[in-house]
Amino acid sequence: MDTTRWGGGQSGPTPPVPGDTGDMPVAPPMPDVTPQDPDNPFEEPEAAPELRQQRSESLYTRSAPFWERVVEPLPENGEYPLDVGYWQHKEEMGEERYMRVEDMKPLEKIRRQLTGRTALWVYLALVVLVLGYLGFRSVFGTIRTINVVGNTTFTAEQVIALSGLEVGMSALDIDENVIMARIGRERYLRCTLVDVSFDMVTLHVRERVPRCTLVQNGRRIILDDRGWVLEVISDVGSPAPNLIQVSGLDVHHCSLGQAVTLRVPGKLTAYTQILIELRALGGLELITELDMTAMDSITLKTTDGLTVSMGDETQIHQKIRAMLVVRENLLVNDYYGQGGGGTIVVVDPGSPAYRPQGM
Repeated sequence: MDTTRWGGGQSGPTPPVPGDTGDMPVAPPMPDVTPQDPDNPFEEPEAAPELRQQRSESLYTRSAPFWERVVEPLPENGEYPLDVGYWQHKEEMGEERYMRVEDMKPLEKIRRQLTGRTALWVYLALVVLVLGYLGFRSVFGTIRTINVVGNTTFTAEQVIALSGLEVGMSALDIDENVIMARIGRERYLRCTLVDVSFDMVTLHVRERVPRCTLVQNGRRIILDDRGWVLEVISDVGSPAPNLIQVSGLDVHHCSLGQAVTLRVPGKLTAYTQILIELRALGGLELITELDMTAMDSITLKTTDGLTVSMGDETQIHQKIRAMLVVRENLLVNDYYGQGGGGTIVVVDPGSPAYRPQGM
């Protein structure tokens, strides 16, 4: 085909005349293209598979940073918005640009979770718990009965008044240690147990009974069987009937309503054990004197003039039991008809002996 110059001297094919195709080839018609599926916009039309080769694989996997939301840099004097929907990608964003969702305060996390229906269920659960707690306190937690066990001299009303308990108070508010301490302020009382059972409280008490007396620094001290100071009397000449005269304790400090403090602490343990065993075995009323001056030679004296040599503070139970058996045998064999007196030796409780007076 001839060529000529047109449009400013350019060479090339003669521009076609409108409506005249001449010898120019005609383009083939465009094929029909299937529209994209609105539910799956990332799939390419079947008629154009070559488009897949021109796009990144990340378009279909949605795993690369292409799909990730990028947080803008921190503005001046500003803070990152705490949005739990943001993903964190340290490998794609600098340390200063990615969100720190794990740094969110626990209360803030809870507040973000308690939204909508979840919050409603949580609030309803809290209301049910509160109502249940109040119902339990009103039905099962109100004290309706207070009992006292173990009192002899003190009345139940006196013990209850000392405890501070009242009918109608909540059982859940009772502190057993506080109740026991209140009752223990009365030096003649000792609370051993506070039993709380639904709407009833039982106070178990023991009355402190004077058992022994000793003279120290111009004062007479009255003790119970555990060394508790019940009375301090300035007049040492005052009588102390039916009390065991104790010597050799060497008191360091004593105060009313407290256990006596000795210079040799081990003596108080031995004293307590001797008195408790005598009471348990029924021999407490038979003893008039207890000498603990030498701890390797503890001696007792009985109401009928017998001296009991116990040795040291070991095997107290066996020694006191042996002493009672020997004394009973002496009474059966007309001990008084033989002049009385003498010493019962129970240093070895397995082989007790009796030495008549003067031997």
